[in-house]
Amino acid sequence: MDLKNKINEMEDSKTNYDELPVTACKYCNNLYIEVDDAENDICMRCGTINELNVFTDIFDYKKYVDEEKC
Repeated sequence: MDLKNKINEMEDSKTNYDELPVTACKYCNNLYIEVDDAENDICMRCGTINELNVFTDIFDYKKYVDEEKC
């Protein structure tokens, strides 16, 4: 599926992505988490395995990250 079709599909969806839970690395707060064949969650920035923070939504994550910078 090309990118334009995927964007159209997402725009047509009734899902509010801002309200979905967000999973981030416990140590570097990176959102780029992949799951390997053995169901391990791997941070693609620092390489941490199965060390995650789960936030209720993207706004909760952003608040947490902003507080960490202070």
